[in-house]
Amino acid sequence: MYRFARELLETRHVSQDAYDKVVELLGERGAVDLTGVLGYYALISMTINVFEIGTPGGEHDPFAA
Repeated sequence: MYRFARELLETRHVSQDAYDKVVELLGERGAVDLTGVLGYYALISMTINVFEIGTPGGEHDPFAA
């Protein structure tokens, strides 16, 4: 799963070998779920970075005071 995740997030592609191993471990439905979770992670990470959202009460907290 780590290799699958790393390949997808770094290259936007997954090798056939990494895909086959994830399907073997999780099934096709699990591979779809893993891909969705990784996509959600990427979306949240981009949003946090673009809007410079820090920890609650931190320097970039838009809801502080």
